[in-house]
Amino acid sequence: MRHSAALAPLKQVGAFVNTFGLSFDILQIVFLDRSEDYARAVGCKGDRLFQIELPAPREETVNFGDEKAFVSYIAANLQKAVKLCGLPKEIESELSEAIAQFRSNG
Repeated sequence: MRHSAALAPLKQVGAFVNTFGLSFDILQIVFLDRSEDYARAVGCKGDRLFQIELPAPREETVNFGDEKAFVSYIAANLQKAVKLCGLPKEIESELSEAIAQFRSNG
């Protein structure tokens, strides 16, 4: 996968979240060939996995050759996904802050 090394740290952004009491442990983002404003919370699929559908990045939106821009785009979409999955406000805020920190360090 393109830029997989640069994306790897993004997996750790939510490692601090205590998922006890939540309906899921894994947030899965599925990128689909849809319009830029598309976003759909599919919900729990299987055991402890919550799926969000978002539009796949387009060349007009992000430069795939620019690692930093691509990773920032994916992080922004992760932030969008966090808002769609119905987490308690405190956890949503902590995750949003962690993603913003990741983007600013990128």
